[in-house]
Amino acid sequence: MAKRLLQLTVNDRVREDAVADDALLVDYLRDTAGLTGTKQGCDGGECGACTVLIDGVPRLSCITLAASVAGRLADVERLYVNSLMKTHDANEGIAAFLAKRKPSWEHR
Repeated sequence: MAKRLLQLTVNDRVREDAVADDALLVDYLRDTAGLTGTKQGCDGGECGACTVLIDGVPRLSCITLAASVAGRLADVERLYVNSLMKTHDANEGIAAFLAKRKPSWEHR
């Protein structure tokens, strides 16, 4: 099986690794780069658990060849972190709203 040198910026870090021509991006990220935030779910591009950002565009890494993203910018855990931050911000807003309200037993 032929291998090639893959240069890729992952989570703001430049990486250069030898990968098989038929290696999937999900396998490269998990096994070679050690980034287990990318999950392997359905193995067919149906569930979206393996979604990563390539140059800011969502891609399903379980159906994307690693070699096809050479020289590009990949964000792996950033999707998860951004969703946590949005959830945290929403919870902070709800908490602030509830803190200003009087308990229902005080409305009488």
